Amino acid sequence: CRFRYVRDNTIVAVKQSVRLISCAIGTKRSALVIDSCFAEMFESCSRMSSGKVIANHEHRVQLAGLSIFAEEMIAGICKWNEEENSTRLSRSSIRVISSLASSVLPVIVSHPVWTLPTSFVCEFTAKHTSQNMKSWKHRIDNKEITSKHYRHGTSAEVLNSNAIVIGSLMSFINAFSRAMGAEITAHMPIILFPLLERASPIGNHSYVQSYARMYLGTITKSAGYEKIADLIVENFDYMLDLISRKLQRHAKERSPVDRSLLGVIDVLFWLVAQQGDEPDKLEKQTSTLLSQISMVAHMLNSFLCCVDLQFTPGATQGHLMDIVRIFKSINAFMDSSISNQIDDCRFDTDHATAQSTEEWLRRLDFELGIGPFGHTEDDDFEEEEISNSDEPEFHGTGCNDNDDNDIPSFAKEIVAINCILSRCSYFMYNANLQIQISCCDIILSGFQSLGKIGSFRKMRYGEASSNPLLPAIAEFWPPMITRLRSTSSSLLTAKTLSRSDLSIGQIMATDRDEAPSRKGLEIFMSKLLEI
Repeated sequence: CRFRYVRDNTIVAVKQSVRLISCAIGTKRSALVIDSCFAEMFESCSRMSSGKVIANHEHRVQLAGLSIFAEEMIAGICKWNEEENSTRLSRSSIRVISSLASSVLPVIVSHPVWTLPTSFVCEFTAKHTSQNMKSWKHRIDNKEITSKHYRHGTSAEVLNSNAIVIGSLMSFINAFSRAMGAEITAHMPIILFPLLERASPIGNHSYVQSYARMYLGTITKSAGYEKIADLIVENFDYMLDLISRKLQRHAKERSPVDRSLLGVIDVLFWLVAQQGDEPDKLEKQTSTLLSQISMVAHMLNSFLCCVDLQFTPGATQGHLMDIVRIFKSINAFMDSSISNQIDDCRFDTDHATAQSTEEWLRRLDFELGIGPFGHTEDDDFEEEEISNSDEPEFHGTGCNDNDDNDIPSFAKEIVAINCILSRCSYFMYNANLQIQISCCDIILSGFQSLGKIGSFRKMRYGEASSNPLLPAIAEFWPPMITRLRSTSSSLLTAKTLSRSDLSIGQIMATDRDEAPSRKGLEIFMSKLLEI
């Protein structure tokens, strides 16, 4: 059953035999066999993780064979028709498969099965890296770790084998979704985040990334959604809650955040922000964003706690770039939220403007002694008493006592943008040109978002309303002026050299602590001037 000696010319016959066996023993017995396969896989991975068993490439391929065998058992239960691309399942079989999914899927996506390393990429801050190396050196000196513990630890062969195992597990999940159809939505909170984690371009094998994205598309179709973005938006609140809990745990333990988790955050917010830009989904997206801004603010707070506690001046460039990338995606989400809420209130704003114009005409009639229907003061007409109590008053929160409570205050958006701008104004002093340019783009985007809020308040409440852009400029403008002056001084003193005069090392040195080239200074200068 482990497909150990299967050749290319016999694999079709073996798969067909497994499907016939599953049909012969029935749905319930097949479900028990599938459950025992993943129980054996979980036990084997637990022993490998604890160091009790040193597994080589052959052992990991056997684990992948278990997953393939379970997948073919599912295909036999569902009587999958490749030509018609459909299944034939009774209601009793669907109940059995749903119960099997509740038992097997949490085991598949749990540690240590799903967390098998597939890439060498594992970034830490300089502080945690040095502590980790000291700990390992101490254990090696005391002979707590011998060569047998790391003989097969990080070789390329082992990583490729782990990628095969993870790919087979994702293929099994895909087979489950095809068998269950729309019923897979009940298990989406279990499988969606792990699949996004493996689809992230950070910390994953290229084979795992491509298959995760492909299977996400298939699962999306099985669940009844048109695009992956629709599926993510529908489960956005669950994803935010899970990410917040993971970040809180990292902040409490002061442990480094997995780069795959950072990649999930980046992809998640970009997809939701792009989904909010579609006009046909504006109304639904606006209500979704309004209900999730608090959760996004809570998640951002947890992320900032991790960044502030773990950040050191010697942090690696990859770690800083991940942080800046997440700031950029969250900033895009906030800008989409602000735009959607303003567009949703545009009709109310136009109505309020018409009312204010009518109020001004009534004031003019009162001063001239003319009634609304041409009556004068001498006529027998009871004038309507005009009070200033109906005029909108802005209290700094974006809404007033007499207007509807549906007017957005943008309080959480302003706080989130200011928190991101404060970090970016500090990261802008980093020596890496790519980080500097990304921080400039984030600061410019943040100023534009705050300017949208100020324009909305001015249009709604008049010149007396507060503009959140002004205090942000007052706070973050001095460091930008300082950076502009230092960049202009460096640009003036930089030597103008042709590309032929530079060595290959000087041309390609972008992440080292060397002085940036004149071209890089010009690009950074243009970004600062654009702000």
